[in-house]
Amino acid sequence: MSFLFDLFNHTQTAVTPGTDTTATSTLSGGNTEQASQQTIPTSSASKAFNPFSAIDDFVKGAINGVTNIANAIGRTVETIGQNIQQGIVNAENDLTRFFHQFQQPLTLDIGASNDPNLTHITFIGNGKPITDVSINLTVNSVSPEALKGLNFWALQVNWPNNTWAHGGPQTHIANSSQPWGNQVNWGGLVNKGGGSADYTDKNLAEDIYSIQNGPNRLAPYDWEVGKTYTLSVDRGNLVTLPPGTYNYGGDGEPVKVDNTRQMWEWTFTMKPADGSGPAYTSTMYNSASSIDSVLAWSESGYGSEGKAKSATFSNPQYTTADGTIHYYSSYYRS
Repeated sequence: MSFLFDLFNHTQTAVTPGTDTTATSTLSGGNTEQASQQTIPTSSASKAFNPFSAIDDFVKGAINGVTNIANAIGRTVETIGQNIQQGIVNAENDLTRFFHQFQQPLTLDIGASNDPNLTHITFIGNGKPITDVSINLTVNSVSPEALKGLNFWALQVNWPNNTWAHGGPQTHIANSSQPWGNQVNWGGLVNKGGGSADYTDKNLAEDIYSIQNGPNRLAPYDWEVGKTYTLSVDRGNLVTLPPGTYNYGGDGEPVKVDNTRQMWEWTFTMKPADGSGPAYTSTMYNSASSIDSVLAWSESGYGSEGKAKSATFSNPQYTTADGTIHYYSSYYRS
């Protein structure tokens, strides 16, 4: 601050309040002009510039401004915090209706008077990559009305490359193209937004680099109501598929592939849990090396929607990439 002292000592002349001052200036030619005299009032002297006072006022003003801004921000943050807290409470209330600890096998009673029409079970694991998963399924009953259309009970896996596949038993009304009543399906697609879009918005030339179904994606299988079956999905080898013509869907969707593909084998198996009877197996190919998430569900269509049927699923067993076997501790229904 010493430079301020020097600055004002050299540029200001001390003036005693209430006295006269006379200023003179030398004009061109050497003439001297005397300025008019004036008296500096005492009140004016009290307003003489003080740099320290100005700095002090500035600092105080800045502090007040910052304080006001901080108070405004604080009120805004408090309001946002209250809204977030209320949102969390609402979400927890909604989730509590569907979120459960896994304590016993789950039964989906579709079409029953006490059923909340929640047909899907999403299992909540430890978040680690999954290489194998299995679940036990018992179809307890299927009403005659439901047998008029398609019924499907499945184990579904989702891969991190935005693909999925479902495997399990079906009932389907017999017709000329599918002359059997009971069958099994292991098929998958690229997620195009879910629902029918996954089927209608396929890009075969592009999608086949992510997923390719097996030749026996859909096959007759004489499974029985009331009998427990084990459904499993297991990762196999990493294989090299050379260029050529392949069936994307496994049954009549030929695609010409120009490049070599590195794909993982993913095999689905359905077999009686007690070992009494034949097994169905089908292998598809996927570019993903692990499974992201697992679901189980009961779906229907072609006239059997909402018709009475019942199925029970066990707690799935899954293996993570490190070889450790786990069971799911919780799930939610949707």
